Amino acid sequence: MINVNKLIFIVVAVLIIVVVGFFAYPLAVTDDAEAHIIQTSNIPDSWSTPCTITIGVKLKNMGSFGHLSARIIDRDLVGPWQNDVGWAASKLAVSYLTAVVAPTYNLPGANGPDSDFHGRIQAGHLSGGTYYIDHTRDFTIPYIPNHVPVVGEISGPSSSQVGELVNFYCNAYDDDGDSVQVRWDLGDGTVSNWGYTSITHTYTTPGAYHVKAQPKDSTGLTGSWSASKQIEISGYTPTPTPGEYTLTVYVQDKESLQPLENAKVKLEESSNSYVTDSSGKTVIYNLNSGSYSVSVKKDGYNDYKETVNINQNSVLTVKLEKQVFPSPGFEFLTLLVGLIAVIYLVYRKGRVI
Repeated sequence: MINVNKLIFIVVAVLIIVVVGFFAYPLAVTDDAEAHIIQTSNIPDSWSTPCTITIGVKLKNMGSFGHLSARIIDRDLVGPWQNDVGWAASKLAVSYLTAVVAPTYNLPGANGPDSDFHGRIQAGHLSGGTYYIDHTRDFTIPYIPNHVPVVGEISGPSSSQVGELVNFYCNAYDDDGDSVQVRWDLGDGTVSNWGYTSITHTYTTPGAYHVKAQPKDSTGLTGSWSASKQIEISGYTPTPTPGEYTLTVYVQDKESLQPLENAKVKLEESSNSYVTDSSGKTVIYNLNSGSYSVSVKKDGYNDYKETVNINQNSVLTVKLEKQVFPSPGFEFLTLLVGLIAVIYLVYRKGRVI
């Protein structure tokens, strides 16, 4: 009769011996490993700004079991270096099989920021805590200068009034053909996000303001601020007869500050509605002194409401936020559960009858 306990003990002992042997054997023969480079990838065609390169290196173990690794060095580097410095994480590779590692290097190299990089991939095996080089492969990454983007002269009005919407424009270019974004300093403490080569703005206080722009290319390289353009902002001239006031409304995108055309503006106290033109502007005439509730709507944007007090010709600048539509999942689930409940009740009622 077979002793089940003894049989289980024998099976477990054999499994332990196999597992220990599987992990212990590679560690015992790492001196016999030999790394050979069979493939590389992600070597850049050129470089222009400081960066970190990570190159894929596929290694083949030409020896026995062992830990293989690779690193990148600068062929122009002068001075001593240690074999156990800068290696990528090692990979345990069975004889004649492959391991993939990804060594990194920071550019620029030893020759400085305006020179070609002469690199060398070294592949080796680990033995006694030290990597020994088995195979090398050289490569070169040419340096191509990244030209600084430039912004030209700013165009726009030289004078305006408080509350009036003013437009500024500029030309921006990059000799490398990279796309260019611009940010604006509008002189009153307002600095825009990176965006278009045009911008609209409303000044709220009389005075002289100096407007300037700065370019940035698609690699993140920024250019110098442009020469400033001065604009004189004056206050409003006293308005005519009481009871004949106007309300000028400007509607903009809150993020880009671009004018919004065809926005619907309505006074709750009136049945009339108004639509903004291409400059985002509409004017409401013949208003009496008092408080008015102004609502603004445009497709794709959240509705806006504000109460304004009119006792002179007035200006209102409205910045609309784009709508963010919530997921319909919860509402759909609620409807589905309700529908199932109704069907169940109808079914139960039918059975009772």
